[in-house]
Amino acid sequence: MTTQRGQHGFTRHHFSASRKNSAGFTLIEMLVYLALFALIMTGAFVSAYQLIEHSARTQAQVERSEELGFLIRKITWALGSAVSVGVSGDDTLTIVTGAGTLRFEHDGEALLLNGEPLSSNRVSVSGWSVSYEPGSGRVAVGVTIDETDTVSTTVYVP
Repeated sequence: MTTQRGQHGFTRHHFSASRKNSAGFTLIEMLVYLALFALIMTGAFVSAYQLIEHSARTQAQVERSEELGFLIRKITWALGSAVSVGVSGDDTLTIVTGAGTLRFEHDGEALLLNGEPLSSNRVSVSGWSVSYEPGSGRVAVGVTIDETDTVSTTVYVP
């Protein structure tokens, strides 16, 4: 506000609506900016959390798939060099090769090869089945990991 004396002794007051001389923000402006900032940050945090959660699920799925592939490849490799095959019940597969005997069995948590864990401790082998038909040489193997992913294969041995 500026004050000037007029020619007849009257005082004039001029009010300026311009913000040229004022510094800073008003309280209303600050509240609006803070509300917008809070809204943007909330959206960013929600998005980041969802990305991280999805990434963890995807990583677990990849680990299960890799583990299943490894186990099936190992069993198929052993059966490929089999001289003879034997099955005890539906949970023990014994393969005799030119280099020795390989015994695959399930202990409820892991697949064992000659008593040593063949599967990773990051996943649980929740199911294992094996069958052998001596006449045809057909060996059928099924592996289930974490009760969600199952792979089976059939190999014919001489």
